Amino acid sequence: MLAILARPTNRNFKFIVDACQASQAEVDSRLGKLYDALETGEFKDGDLAPRIKTLFEKKEQLQQAKVAAEEALKYQTIELADLQ
Repeated sequence: MLAILARPTNRNFKFIVDACQASQAEVDSRLGKLYDALETGEFKDGDLAPRIKTLFEKKEQLQQAKVAAEEALKYQTIELADLQ
């Protein structure tokens, strides 16, 4: 299998930031629904705790990816500005 490495661009990093933000909004929505279910007593057998933990872990991973992309975007923008 041949792997082609593309040079990262500002557009790529911006896409990653936007995708992370959209995914974080989805995770927040899902967490909100789970909290609502917990508060209304829809789930009583402890099924929610593992789901909530998994979503929190996913949210943290998305936040780390977003921060890394933002840092790379900032670095690349500064690097390009220095060339001019």
